[in-house]
Amino acid sequence: RAILNSAPESERKRHVTCHWLEISCELGYVVPLDSNRGGNPACRPLPCDAPFDSMHGLRISTSLYDEDVKSSVNMLCHLLGAKYTERLGRNKNTHLVVPYAEGKKYEAAVGWGLHAVTVEWLHACIEAGRKVEERDFKPPPPPSDDESDAAMLAWTGWLDGWGGIRAPGCHPAVRL
Repeated sequence: RAILNSAPESERKRHVTCHWLEISCELGYVVPLDSNRGGNPACRPLPCDAPFDSMHGLRISTSLYDEDVKSSVNMLCHLLGAKYTERLGRNKNTHLVVPYAEGKKYEAAVGWGLHAVTVEWLHACIEAGRKVEERDFKPPPPPSDDESDAAMLAWTGWLDGWGGIRAPGCHPAVRL
């Protein structure tokens, strides 16, 4: 940590994690560090010492997120001292991370008295350097079909319009 923190600010902005490298290799292009994926705390060295004592004993599962987000949540749990589980269980989990207040896992988690939060809760824990209260990170209601379609079009347009460094036909790390 001391070595990372001693680097000039301009240099620290360029530091990345193995998780960022894995995502970039899987996608076949360099994920920009200011994008949604590169802005993910799992893509950069944590700004604080970890694991957090306050996260030990937490068992976290996800639902409704794509595999990239699930992978990042898994990585963050590992770094912060919590455990990640693929399957949700009444006596096994303490938290469910979801983008919206919907779905079978969400209904089960709420019925069992588990904490249902958005991924921003984990980001806030990193910012604070400890576990933060869950109450400010309750998942919102699901978007209407029109809102969902608009979000998908915006995301697809962003992907189509971005001229990332592609690595067709070879291991992506070759051109990173």
